[in-house]
Amino acid sequence: MNFCFQYRITYENGQSYDRSQQVNVKISKDEYKKIVGGVLSGTPISEIEGISDALARMKDEVQFIDRWTDMNGKLRKASLKKPRVISNIEFFMLPSEYEHFRKMKNPMTVLERPEEHITIYRDDDSYVTISSINGKVEVRDSRHENTSGTYYADDFISRISFS
Repeated sequence: MNFCFQYRITYENGQSYDRSQQVNVKISKDEYKKIVGGVLSGTPISEIEGISDALARMKDEVQFIDRWTDMNGKLRKASLKKPRVISNIEFFMLPSEYEHFRKMKNPMTVLERPEEHITIYRDDDSYVTISSINGKVEVRDSRHENTSGTYYADDFISRISFS
């Protein structure tokens, strides 16, 4: 699954920059559960036990982005020839996702539910796939291969509700 995060980067000279862009990495459902549980209990993502592979992928992604980003956060036209020396990277769950889980009575039960998938076919053999995982619903249309919509389950249900 995709995990979206933001980060703060500190260079060897002590300069720190909050990077508000959303970064995505693929992680396992188990790693995601550990991250959500850890963040909700106040543990920084980098200190959560059992997610070292996810942290390595996150760090690699940030280092790649840093080579293509100026100090002011704007994208460069060419990669840095020599990467900057990074002394620390702090990772943060997206504020909207954190708030969503924080408001739940028992967010960990949402993460324990099984994945659900449904495919609805049209007369022309095109289809829409609706998937539910970790309290989110993803809608994909075969007519638009590279696009999808992702909603929190409660929001999705209220959009299609008949009441």
